[in-house]
Amino acid sequence: MATKTATRSSKATNGRSTAARSTTKKKVSESMENSKFHELFMEELKDIYWAEKHLVKALPKMQKGATTEDLATCIGNHLEETKEHVARLEQIFEMLGKRPQAKNVKPWKG
Repeated sequence: MATKTATRSSKATNGRSTAARSTTKKKVSESMENSKFHELFMEELKDIYWAEKHLVKALPKMQKGATTEDLATCIGNHLEETKEHVARLEQIFEMLGKRPQAKNVKPWKG
């Protein structure tokens, strides 16, 4: 009987500490969202997303212009990897509760 009581109080304590941890995480998350670091992180994500989306458009043209079959194959492989990068970035935006948004990186424009 003493074991059951100890287990119950342990569960109750764990339940409260989990709730406390959840509240702490929420506070940290909210403070991080307002930080300069988070701002920089989001800007960098937007830059990377723009670059990857730009590559998805450019690589098929490069593949068509490839002078050898090996080169065309390599560019095709790179295109598939780049599409995976775009999908991962979109997952990151979703995890952060933001819609995927590309930021035009002027120095990259050519």
